[in-house]
Amino acid sequence: MAENALVDRDIRRGEAIVRALDEAADPAMFPTAALWFLFPEEETWRLLLRLPATATDPAARLLSSSTPRAWNISASTASG
Repeated sequence: MAENALVDRDIRRGEAIVRALDEAADPAMFPTAALWFLFPEEETWRLLLRLPATATDPAARLLSSSTPRAWNISASTASG
């Protein structure tokens, strides 16, 4: 279970991602929700983001529904 721990480094990197989106020039990229979620089947933490762009852009909605991972970031990716 220790390998599934969400560590401070990942949390800080997630905060940096959310902060960068908050500072984006396009308000459609401002996150309205962000959370770390453990996917037990994959034993992977992922940063899930809710962006207005995914609600208003039909192409983004289609991409989001067909490939949900396009809108989340795994802890291993964030720690890259």
